[in-house]
Amino acid sequence: MKFINGVIGIVLVLSLFSCKSRQETGTTKKKDSTYFIIGEGGGFTGEYTQYKIEISGGIYKYDFSKNNYQRVKKANPQDVAVFFKQIEINGLADYFFNRPGNYSRYLEFIDTANNRNRIVWSMGSTEVNSKITDFYKAVNSMINNTKGG
Repeated sequence: MKFINGVIGIVLVLSLFSCKSRQETGTTKKKDSTYFIIGEGGGFTGEYTQYKIEISGGIYKYDFSKNNYQRVKKANPQDVAVFFKQIEINGLADYFFNRPGNYSRYLEFIDTANNRNRIVWSMGSTEVNSKITDFYKAVNSMINNTKGG
């Protein structure tokens, strides 16, 4: 019995010394996003308009017939950085809401590990968090007020 207890003790001591303390490498944390998507559509026509906003200021419109993005505008990167800061501060990329309607709006947040979170709400919905709708309106306004380039 003493022999078994001794073996168990040695195994425990060796396992304690052989284990490395776990250090946070950042791989389990959500990585910063380099772009996000904003869009709306549906209704009678079933058509959608979708934009990709890059942290560098590039604004790309999605061409649904060609399945690709085409650059349509270039915003000031400092103006766009404000939106990325709002995403971080308000935790928008971690907000979950999926209630589409006849005509819906959506935001999609993509991190550098290509994890996606898509938020969808019916236009005029009062159930979605106002931080989401305010963010959507501000980004849409920026897109409409940015000159081509």
